[in-house]
Amino acid sequence: MRRFSLAVLLSFAALGAVLGCGSSNSKEADASAPDLALATPDLRPTTMDSSAPDAWLSPDSATDSLAIPDVNVVSDASVTSDLPSSPDLSSPDLAAAGADRSAADLGVADQGGADTGSKDTGGAEVGGDAAGSEDAASPADAAFDPGPTVPIVVNSGNTATFNLGDGKWQRFSFPAEAGQIYAISELSGMERGYVSAQATVSPTSFTYQTDATTGRLTFTTSAAGTYYIAVAVVGGGASGSFQVADGGKLLALGATSLTLTAPNAEDFYFFRFPVGSGKGYHLKVTGPVQPNVGLAVSARAERSNYGEFAYSDFGIGGSLPFDEDITADKVAASLSGYYYFYLNLHGDMTLTVTISELP
Repeated sequence: MRRFSLAVLLSFAALGAVLGCGSSNSKEADASAPDLALATPDLRPTTMDSSAPDAWLSPDSATDSLAIPDVNVVSDASVTSDLPSSPDLSSPDLAAAGADRSAADLGVADQGGADTGSKDTGGAEVGGDAAGSEDAASPADAAFDPGPTVPIVVNSGNTATFNLGDGKWQRFSFPAEAGQIYAISELSGMERGYVSAQATVSPTSFTYQTDATTGRLTFTTSAAGTYYIAVAVVGGGASGSFQVADGGKLLALGATSLTLTAPNAEDFYFFRFPVGSGKGYHLKVTGPVQPNVGLAVSARAERSNYGEFAYSDFGIGGSLPFDEDITADKVAASLSGYYYFYLNLHGDMTLTVTISELP
């Protein structure tokens, strides 16, 4: 019994020594290694920064990823727009469409609407994009032959026609008077018109260009001579027509006596007068009772193919006198700084036109 007990005791002693060694080794490992809990940082923020955006919310679990806000977004104000005179690299014959200039960009009062701008005393554009260089045609332009220049009959309606392939253009011309307003329309979308007093006008060498959205351009000439239009197409082939119309004879506010003839017994005389923002006007025409006279008014100068206004506000006919109000809302549709009207005569006569502001 004693031997057995001693052996048992020795066995327990040996086992205790082994266990004791294991316990000692474990303590040494704990002392020499960093705390694993400290070695792995907690990715979930425990304290919210009141200045942080909503995206920096604590995730639901340790496996959730943080929503990091986009800090590299560039504001629209820093984006540089292509200038109208910059060549379009995808179509070497064409200039890139530039940002439309408002009347404020040109240093004139904008009265609202599609055709921006105001009167021009030295060729400054009204209603369209003014840009480009008349003297610096690109090498791509020199390599392309637009064909012969096609003359345009002013005030004949949409009689100037074209049929162009993608990236191609054609030249047109019209005679201009000094100090006259000219309206060009409708060239928008993939079709643009580029205008200059130089016969070398092209999509990269121009003074004015039609508005990309409305397809319209109104400008005043500083000198008499021939003006040229390069009609270009980009984004696909296109065919169409456009026109050039003038603004008629300028009349001042007040009374003006006019002696007019009617050699064809069906003749039109077009006029314009200056208008102010937010104002309405009264138009009075007096003269002989016979023969009958026609009158039409419009915020735009463009003509129909029949020689009348393409966009008239209203028209009347009969015996004089005429007493007509042109309300401020109708005047507001004109951004050229002028309002337009015509007299349709069937015989020679002297008459008086009186234009005044409405109270």
